[in-house]
Amino acid sequence: MEDDEPHEEAADASQQDAHQIVAADGGIAEQWSGTLPPEAAGKWEISKDVCRLSFSGSDIKLPRSVYDRLYHYQRQGVVWMWNLYHKGFGGILADEMGLGKTVQTAAFLACLKFTDQGSRFLVVVPVTLLEQWRRELAAWAQNTGLAVHVMHGALPERRAALRGHVSAGGVLLISYDLARTCIHQIRTAGLTEASASQSRKRKRNTRRACRDDDSPSEEDELPEAVGDEQKPWDVLIVDEGHQIKNPSSQSGRVLRRINARSRILLTGTPLQNKLSDLWALMDFAQPALLGNHATFERNFSDQIAKGSKRNASRFAVELKDHLARELKRLTAPHFLRRLKCEVACTESPAASLDASPGELPPKMDVVLWLNLTPAQLELYNLFLTSELVSKARGGTKCGMEALRCIAMLKKLCGHPLLCLPQDEYNVWRAETLQSSRAPAAPPTKAEPPEAATQEEVATQEAPECHELLPRLRALLPNSAQGAALLSTKLRVLSVLLPQLQRRGHRCLIFSQSVRMLDLIQGCVLRVLGLKFLRIDGSIDPKDRDLKLQKFQQEDSRYFALCLSMQVGGTGLTVTGANRVILVDPAWNPSADAQAIDRVHRIGQKREVVVYRLIGSGAIEDKMFRLQIFKGGLSKTFMEHEQQVRFFTHQQLKSLFEPPSQSASTQSLLAEQIGTEALEHEDLLRVVAADVGSTDDPQALAFWQSSDVLGFSDYQRLFMFLEQADSEEQEAVEQAKELAAKLKNEEYVKDQVVQGKWRGDRFAAKENVSPQVAEPLKNA
Repeated sequence: MEDDEPHEEAADASQQDAHQIVAADGGIAEQWSGTLPPEAAGKWEISKDVCRLSFSGSDIKLPRSVYDRLYHYQRQGVVWMWNLYHKGFGGILADEMGLGKTVQTAAFLACLKFTDQGSRFLVVVPVTLLEQWRRELAAWAQNTGLAVHVMHGALPERRAALRGHVSAGGVLLISYDLARTCIHQIRTAGLTEASASQSRKRKRNTRRACRDDDSPSEEDELPEAVGDEQKPWDVLIVDEGHQIKNPSSQSGRVLRRINARSRILLTGTPLQNKLSDLWALMDFAQPALLGNHATFERNFSDQIAKGSKRNASRFAVELKDHLARELKRLTAPHFLRRLKCEVACTESPAASLDASPGELPPKMDVVLWLNLTPAQLELYNLFLTSELVSKARGGTKCGMEALRCIAMLKKLCGHPLLCLPQDEYNVWRAETLQSSRAPAAPPTKAEPPEAATQEEVATQEAPECHELLPRLRALLPNSAQGAALLSTKLRVLSVLLPQLQRRGHRCLIFSQSVRMLDLIQGCVLRVLGLKFLRIDGSIDPKDRDLKLQKFQQEDSRYFALCLSMQVGGTGLTVTGANRVILVDPAWNPSADAQAIDRVHRIGQKREVVVYRLIGSGAIEDKMFRLQIFKGGLSKTFMEHEQQVRFFTHQQLKSLFEPPSQSASTQSLLAEQIGTEALEHEDLLRVVAADVGSTDDPQALAFWQSSDVLGFSDYQRLFMFLEQADSEEQEAVEQAKELAAKLKNEEYVKDQVVQGKWRGDRFAAKENVSPQVAEPLKNA
């Protein structure tokens, strides 16, 4: 969210509505996929053992065994990376999740080795994906001579991997954490033996020297290697590249220090919260392409965000559209994204030289707008009168009081019992849930996220609100069934899950809260006798793989797999399920998208249906509203700039108001594109097929329940585009003129110097010309 912008609130009402909303051609927004070099569409010469493509004066060669296993769009991805490499450029491979970015990268590295174009490749991945990457690299490196060295495990194993790479070359596969720890060894891995000996000697002397008050501490940064001793890597690959979207993070700073001919980031979600995420990733892959951070924020990020709000002036909207097109033009050679709907056809790789993956089954993304139970609503409104909320309203939007209030309100949307102090909750759980069909698991500790944000930490450590406790203790149920009745989400799941199981579907159930997973298991799944498995941060990684294998078996007896979002939301392939339930929304829309794509990816054979459970009008509703806004920003850059502007600045800021259906996100969406567009016949038909029709006595309770206020098709939110009013031509011309000035403005020196982030957002203000500054102020 941006700083207060009073000029937006004063926008003329006639300007706010000077647009029409129209369906995009074919019902799907125009896609923008970056730039492929013309040669990528050329014909490959196919022989018995080798496939060849003439390209920029050189030949790309792949073993036939590798070529035949690649889909057509994956071969194009290999050519795109080859093009960047030979020009000494970097880029972002941002294909939609599930399209095989790992496969394309492995084939690209194998291609470089096979043609003797490179031999030193560094691949940095999350630690949970090391084994998956090792398997993929080994599978795609056959007949190419590409060695794979995994730098992981105990110290002797890590040393052996590094020595093996120095002597034989190939791929050095390493986790983010170890890359931070071993940055000096990574940066000097290509030293000659003499230089390496000198480096080791310096280290020994450092260890022998007596330490005094001027000696560097163990926490200080590792010393820089001497410049002429460094041998750059041929290629640096960073998987899940969105993890370095914060340039000042340890990982971001360390990886920037690694010298490579070409840097390639892999991520299916390059924009997660704001456009400056794109700047950080692109500045890593191709430094200085988008100028310095301060100028990018002022000229692109802030202006596009302002123009994306419902009460923006027509000038601000037109400026947003022009800047989005310019941003696409600047990044196109270094940014490649393909969507599942673009590459799908019915052929298999071996069937045709131009094959693409078999058509993925359809996906329906259903938002269930839920009415809080009387108990939840009573406690929610009681908490809004508390002293903590009063302090939060008077403080900043990012103050700790605000974060604690948000955390407590999120818990109330899930289940009132989540607000109990930990010791009281454990006592209630042991006394109540042990009577269910299976023994209760040990009390679950809060799960620390791998990359915790301030908001997530506050959510897990939210203090008890003493104003709530007397009433909450009075509501404590004495049975699992009674506990289910206190939460609208558990009530809905108690009807939905057995109906899904009866129809042969299998589910992934995601939650941000491990305690919420406890309640789903103890109060719904076990009570109904539904078999399930669980993966969260308390499960050993090896046991996670075993549980996943059990669930993935075709004849698996397990109906549901319960996953914490932090552990199960990325890196897994779970095509054995075809239903996904997101129990609570994340702040970051990409987190939910990542979770959904564990199921909807290559290998899925059945229709996928997603159910998002949103407490209407409550804090979850407002979180989901921000998700939609952020999703619109992402699509403004990656697909089409004329996204519908659903919310005003004030509607995005409001957090601590009592739940109101008239001000809910469901109502605001309906105002813009109509209820029928979101709650359409196809969606209702899918829900009826899962739950049962009104003729089914077991389903009748669902359709007549006051718990469900309505449905919305999430995917349709981004399938309508705005059409500008022809009478606003003056605003169009003014926006075009300002966009041209911004385009030609000279950037100041980049703010990342020697891997260190100079975060003064306003460092570039003195470089802003008056001709540019005044229109921006009034945008």
